Amino acid sequence: TKTLFSTDAVVYIPSGTAPEIYSTYFDAKTTQDPAFWPRTVLQAVFLPLQTDARGDFPGFEALKDRLVRAPILRALADARAPGAVRAWIQEQTNGVWDFDRIITSHFASPIQASPANVRAAFDYLFEEDSKKLDSSL
Repeated sequence: TKTLFSTDAVVYIPSGTAPEIYSTYFDAKTTQDPAFWPRTVLQAVFLPLQTDARGDFPGFEALKDRLVRAPILRALADARAPGAVRAWIQEQTNGVWDFDRIITSHFASPIQASPANVRAAFDYLFEEDSKKLDSSL
């Protein structure tokens, strides 16, 4: 099927309103509030976001419409075992598995993405400056 199944390795945060599934938990007035979806995303997964060079949090605008590694996993897994995560992501994206979409457990799914797109979400692991493991998106 050329599909990668992933629980939380990467996520894609769509812009716009909350996905329909949220209407099973919240009323229409709540889910249609323009602040609901960005606030939900930031509270659910991205609490450990670091500040940028100006001292600002990157927020929803820095996350939407792109494939990213959840910052909470960067803090809990990648910063503690960067070599193991690096080896794992190389194995997943080395061309042996030629996927063109990802089905995830959270946020938008399926996601049109290639191994190169997934690898790009982990670029910080392959940079020489190890401080980027927990300080950049």
